Amino acid sequence: MSVKFISYTNKVLKQFEDALTEGLKDCIDPGVDAIKDETPVDTGNLKQSNDGELTTYDTVKFYNTADYASYVEFGTYKQYANPFFRRGLLKSIPTFVDKITKRFRRIR
Repeated sequence: MSVKFISYTNKVLKQFEDALTEGLKDCIDPGVDAIKDETPVDTGNLKQSNDGELTTYDTVKFYNTADYASYVEFGTYKQYANPFFRRGLLKSIPTFVDKITKRFRRIR
């Protein structure tokens, strides 16, 4: 009599990786929208320069391409900080958790 062990570790890890990737993709648009909602508007360039992308299977990068975005976010010695970017991301955290959790719950 012989005993055969079957490992489903790789299958399960792949399902978790796929769920995480899809969950993070689901987070990009709500994250960018939340940042845009918090972005101060003068000409609209700063608001339109917000974006996000999936850089690896487990990393999303949110960014702003306007040259002066860091001055608005962190301030200067002449201008108070207006941390629109951080406010938007912080407001998005419950949405991120919800979207990623939904993807993980689909794993069977």
